[in-house]
Amino acid sequence: MEVPNKPPTVAKEKVVKFKERIRELPRRNRSRRLGVTIEELNAYIRGRGNYYTLAAKKKTAERMDEWIRRKIRVIKLKQCKHVYTIACFLRDEGVREDQAFMVAGSGKGWWRLSKTRESHRAMGKEWFRKMGLVSLQSVVCNG
Repeated sequence: MEVPNKPPTVAKEKVVKFKERIRELPRRNRSRRLGVTIEELNAYIRGRGNYYTLAAKKKTAERMDEWIRRKIRVIKLKQCKHVYTIACFLRDEGVREDQAFMVAGSGKGWWRLSKTRESHRAMGKEWFRKMGLVSLQSVVCNG
């Protein structure tokens, strides 16, 4: 009996475990600067990325990167805490003032707020590069 040549893939359980670990790192009750949280995430992303290098597909790494960025957006929005400070942060990052206040004053939860167009505009990939976040995709694809 011949086994077909399938490329190795990352097990779903490993992806779940990866996300659980990422969730633990920036827990809400650990108040500290976002830069410190990103440094811890970078260490974990590099280690896991090297582990995933052989099996991870580019699309899998890209989806995990998107999830990590969304998680960090939630952390940043939570750190701003109040409507006015969220709106000021979004405005300072290039979102129009009326849109910034509309998003900041909405009744959506943190996770849903992190998915809005305005938070993506304020905290895009370039913002994450400036903050020093390592991309899992770059670790996986560049080995």
